[in-house]
Amino acid sequence: MFLEKILIKGLFGCDDHSINLCKESVTILHAANGEGKTTVLRLVRSVLEGDIQTVAETFFSSIKLEFTDGFWLKVEKEKAYLSPKEISRFKRFPAITFTTSQKESFHFTSIPSSAFFDLDRDDVQDREEACLKKLMKDFYHSSEEDLNLEGFYSFIDEIQSRLSVKLIDTNRLFIDASYGNYKRDAISFYSKDLSDRILEAKQRKELVSDEKDSSLPFRLVTQGFSEEKKDLSLDAIKEKLEKLYRISEKLKKTGLLASSESKNITEELLEKASQNQERLSVLNLVLEDEIEKFACYEKLLAKLELFLKIINRLLSPSGKFMSVSSEGISFYSTRIPKTESEPREIPLSAISSGEKQLFVLFYSLVFMSEGKHNLVLIDEPELSMHISWQEEFIDDLLEICRENSIQAVVSTHSPNIVNGHFELLVGLSEEEEE
Repeated sequence: MFLEKILIKGLFGCDDHSINLCKESVTILHAANGEGKTTVLRLVRSVLEGDIQTVAETFFSSIKLEFTDGFWLKVEKEKAYLSPKEISRFKRFPAITFTTSQKESFHFTSIPSSAFFDLDRDDVQDREEACLKKLMKDFYHSSEEDLNLEGFYSFIDEIQSRLSVKLIDTNRLFIDASYGNYKRDAISFYSKDLSDRILEAKQRKELVSDEKDSSLPFRLVTQGFSEEKKDLSLDAIKEKLEKLYRISEKLKKTGLLASSESKNITEELLEKASQNQERLSVLNLVLEDEIEKFACYEKLLAKLELFLKIINRLLSPSGKFMSVSSEGISFYSTRIPKTESEPREIPLSAISSGEKQLFVLFYSLVFMSEGKHNLVLIDEPELSMHISWQEEFIDDLLEICRENSIQAVVSTHSPNIVNGHFELLVGLSEEEEE
């Protein structure tokens, strides 16, 4: 299921919009400053996440989201706008109603803006039952018939199981802390996130290795030489060996594997194994084990290859590159004094604003937008980016969308972002009369 159409009435009290998203995986949304591109992205995110506070604060009358499978979700407000001062107090306000094509309906007659105080996006998504009950008891003034909060979030969870949403906004260099009012540096946060992903993959590989290695003697006796493997050829063994070599080289190149971790099977060993069918069967079993161990890296490897390919291609003209290890990410410069022979490491705090934007944007797209049927909303990707980077952005985004099975909507002012992809360009237009 993907988002197909956005219908908005009364945006800023006067504008109605009908936005037909492109059949391709990427839509480029354009309009003049102040027309509401960013507001549309934030509103779509808020509706799909059940962020009632943002829905209440946004100046609009109704929004309807239509999807490719015929499902639709509509939100209507009795009063399009309340001032922040009104919303910040525990006051009743005109009703907000969520309805769907499946006849589901949730009606809100009051909500305080502090209901989600100090909860970041991940905490809201977790929706722990105790927290929800506390919010209902301490903050909400509607009856249980009017405001079944747990039922509402079950409804939102069902929608997100069909289409989850992520907004990459213009403040992407910082991430809200889980608690408190401070911000976390996104570069350091994502570097740690990547380190954790690598550690998790290594732990999975170690578990598989322990299981395979401990059971190897038994399997050598019971499976090493069986009827179905009597015709095993040296060419078949070489094919598996080449596959193992290709995988290990990719893992080494991306920083996921040390040289000492890969098996060194020489031509001499192959020659000796080929002289005896039982030896060949044993070698075949060992190779199959190694391939299965390295399969633990498969998903992470695919993402890392794509991420490093994009980042290092864009950094290359400036003589810089990025590498990955179990410690996270590191940046290097090949522009060094003649007295030095090795690339110079650049502290994460010292890379340029544009390089930070580049890293955070593409890391969010490759690693933080995982899963089938994800909708990613990107606000002004051109920030701090060189023109050449902007011109390549949509091509890179299309590749990421294909690899991650995601849909993206991009809001931009830059013709360099469009770069000839006019078939993906959609403007905020007046809604057609029904």
